[in-house]
Amino acid sequence: MEAIEGAVMVWLALLLPWTLAQQPVVPLPRNGNCPLGYGASGAYCVPNPGGGSQSRGAIERPTGSTCPLGFTPSGSYCVSNPGNQRQAIPREGTACPLGYLRSGSFCVQTPGPGR
Repeated sequence: MEAIEGAVMVWLALLLPWTLAQQPVVPLPRNGNCPLGYGASGAYCVPNPGGGSQSRGAIERPTGSTCPLGFTPSGSYCVSNPGNQRQAIPREGTACPLGYLRSGSFCVQTPGPGR
């Protein structure tokens, strides 16, 4: 039995670096109108109570930029498309960190080793 449990743990350790994660649904700094699925609360946009399919992960969108792969524009933000399993982060400089690919002004998570 211990051999089977050990094999399962090794399998999980190999699998986890390949998994993708959805964009987190968290409060964002308010910049004009809040994105779809969020409401204003002082200086922030907060996910609507009850969440459901209306509250999806979002990221601020720099003026004049396009949204990254898997995201749709919503005011000054990019909202994750339904079923999108990739996180996006703002790109700093010209390159993205290991495990991410360049997508406009963002870096988008890709499947593969190293995470």
